[in-house]
Amino acid sequence: MSYFDERYSSLSYPIVTDESPGLRNAQLGGIHAVSAHFTIRKEPALVVLPTGAGKTAVLMMLPFVRRRERVLIGFATSENACSTSFVYSVRCVLDVLAIDG
Repeated sequence: MSYFDERYSSLSYPIVTDESPGLRNAQLGGIHAVSAHFTIRKEPALVVLPTGAGKTAVLMMLPFVRRRERVLIGFATSENACSTSFVYSVRCVLDVLAIDG
């Protein structure tokens, strides 16, 4: 069983409110759109979200939702992959989703 499959049951989809952090509509839509794509197709999917829509949360949830064995994440520049803000945002997303990383 993969890391993502083992933790799938603890995955939650909290919706953002004034009182608590969570997923915004664009993020929920992106997660569900990619999942829908792979229910009928095997071809790769290209996910495009506007700036500020929350691509990191979508990126972090998809391996759990799809119960993948492994994931390859590509970046246009190495600055993104190594930036402190990216690592921090990944940790924050995992915390909000209540996934033990």
